[in-house]
Amino acid sequence: MLDEDGEGRAGRLSVEGGQVITIKGSSFQDGAQVIFSGTRSEYSDVDQVGEVGLWRDDKRYIIENGTLAASVEYVDSQTLRVTTPQLNKEDDLVLTIINPDTGLSDGDTTVEYSQPVPSDPIGLDVELVDDHFIKLFDYASEDVEYYEIYYYIGDKAVHKLINDDYEDFSYLATTNIEPYKITKLPGFERAGKGDKIAFVLRAVNAFGASEQSNIAYLTFDEFEDVEYIGEPDVDGGLDVPAGEDYRHIADGNDSMVDIAAEDLPVKLEIDLREFELPDTVVRMITVPSEPVKNSGSVVYVDYGDMKIQFMPINLNTDTFREMNFYYDTYGRITANWEDGAYSSLLQGDIPRGQRAASSVFKIQFSAVSNREEKDFNTVNGNMDIVLPYDPFMLRNSDESTIQLYKYDSEMKMWVNYPATLNTTTDEVHARINEAGYYMLMADR
Repeated sequence: MLDEDGEGRAGRLSVEGGQVITIKGSSFQDGAQVIFSGTRSEYSDVDQVGEVGLWRDDKRYIIENGTLAASVEYVDSQTLRVTTPQLNKEDDLVLTIINPDTGLSDGDTTVEYSQPVPSDPIGLDVELVDDHFIKLFDYASEDVEYYEIYYYIGDKAVHKLINDDYEDFSYLATTNIEPYKITKLPGFERAGKGDKIAFVLRAVNAFGASEQSNIAYLTFDEFEDVEYIGEPDVDGGLDVPAGEDYRHIADGNDSMVDIAAEDLPVKLEIDLREFELPDTVVRMITVPSEPVKNSGSVVYVDYGDMKIQFMPINLNTDTFREMNFYYDTYGRITANWEDGAYSSLLQGDIPRGQRAASSVFKIQFSAVSNREEKDFNTVNGNMDIVLPYDPFMLRNSDESTIQLYKYDSEMKMWVNYPATLNTTTDEVHARINEAGYYMLMADR
């Protein structure tokens, strides 16, 4: 009894049916019937109901209360490919084959039917990452919805842990991803010489849990010099005061808005117009990892001379997730009015027939931890910016011709960008998803 490809054992079959298995034998015929379960007895009464075949003792036998395979594909005289039927019983079931010429198999082959719980996880491995995190990886299971993670800290040998039915292990967490980063491990600080940190998984779905995976462990020599598991609290005081949704700090040429880590309102409006920030100020909005991963709240920040609206999950990009796997990571939006030599260079590429209606606006996105900062060009989804224009910069230009442009650094030219003009408020609204340089222009 092999799997669909005929390469490995079929293993447990689901009571829900629909699995394809390969049966190997001899003297199979095209049109053979395959019967799961049933009671086998000598055929003696025409009123008996079931499948009848002739066995090698030249007597006819009937299989009563059996269930025919959902389908049978004849491959050759030694191979049948069979789709299993649905059977509401968990047991070792006898398998019977009857050829079209009524030839009957011996009836000594069984298959195991069970609820379709996940297969036992295999391949679990573990390693230390950066001397502060534990990474579980390379585990796999079939039909799994999530994994339960268990751990043990002590000096018991692996075979002893198994022989004691894993009773020494304690529950740690659940996950539906691979690999998994452990950032907190209760009792780690009490581990001593000769101890090991062992891990085991169970795969779970709606029908139940698998048996335990292999045991993966770290020896004391591997973690002897590790002082703690997790990220040290050296974030420079980014925590927002309890009960507040954000904190704003204006420090020299920087305006910093820190968003709270939890319980954000559906829409968070931050009005900073009273600060009348000069054009030279760089505005930074920093969002902790939890809102970035989970929050669909709308955050609206009005600086007076620019407005930014986004959702924290806009910052949940591949760059953020990769860094957050190893370190506690924040998402950050940085915006400013560009000045200096580079601004002059960009304005030198203004298309013929256009004139500037605003300064050059720059916006950046980054993932930031205590160890590094990485920029990313594209956010997850879209966010909104509102840029004002200066009517005095228009001179004789028609206000209705104002449009938004984005600088293409590869082509070294300004490219028209979709936006909505509001001549009542002297503003332009745009929905963007890319970092870069933007500027308002009007026809000359």
